[in-house]
Order: sequence, then C-alpha cells, then structure tokens
Amino acid sequence: MEAVEFKSHLASAVAPDVVFCFQTEEVPSFCTALGDALSAFRQERIDSNEATKIRNSEKRRRLRELGYAKYFEDAKVKVYALNHLILEDKEGKNIILHHKAEDLLVGLHDKQKRFLGLGVIRAVNYNRKSLKVFTSVRKKPAILSFGKLRLDWALRELPQRTQRSEFID
Repeated sequence: MEAVEFKSHLASAVAPDVVFCFQTEEVPSFCTALGDALSAFRQERIDSNEATKIRNSEKRRRLRELGYAKYFEDAKVKVYALNHLILEDKEGKNIILHHKAEDLLVGLHDKQKRFLGLGVIRAVNYNRKSLKVFTSVRKKPAILSFGKLRLDWALRELPQRTQRSEFID
C-alpha cells in the first residue's frame, strides 16, 4: 500500500500529461490499483513485452543489495559533529534520541539542500555528539535526511525493527 501512496503523491507533484501503466495477463495494471488517485490524469495502459521478467521481492532485494555494494565501493567511515548538521525532520531527531539510528540509510545534502549522496549511520557517539557515517561523499554535508532502510556491514538489507512513526513524540 505504501507504493500506491508514493506513486500517487509523485504523480500529483509531477503533474504529467499522461501516465503509462504496464500490465500483463497475470499482473493487473498498477493504474487499477491506484484507482481514483490517478483519475485526474490521462492514462494509457500498455501490454508488457513477453520477454519482460517479473521479479519477486527477494530478487529485487538482491539486486538492490548489489547496487548498494557498487555505490559504496569506495566509501569510508566519516565522523560528523551533530551540532554542524541539520536533521531534516522531527522523526530523525527522535531516531537518534531513542538510540535507533545505527545502520540506517541516510541522504546527505549541502546547505542549498542539493543531494550529495547516500550514507549509512554506523554509530552515534552521545558523549561527543557525533555520528559515524559510512559514505563515499567527499563534501561535508549540512543536512541529513533519514530513510527507512537499514544496511548491515556487508550492505545487506536488515529487517525493519519498527515503523518510524513510533518515534514521533
């Protein structure tokens, strides 16, 4: 259901002239699942090529993990002072306060909110008020945005421990 909400918000934000929906005989069109969310847009349904492979969630996860391994190939653990970082939302601050930040995938941004790259929080030093982030980003970030995914040291996805909304006070 989360994918439906995301794609609905994305379509509203982008406001395309037309939305294309791929479908097969076995898999109904995603436009059908979105229902009224896309009713404001012209929709075109396209039959998928028979050569197109349908991947299960395990296969997609393994492919994402290969992507993480390639992306973080030259990454190093870097230390950033928390007082020099803007944590993007209240949930992010609460994740750190509740000692739930380790292994979390984060986005690193500059002062102008331009995306610099990804990182994985490896440790939080509460005494020194600093974060150890595994990243290949060379520039010093100013803003940290928190994701939902957690990656272990081998860059494999970890099961989600809890929903982020539980951290909101």
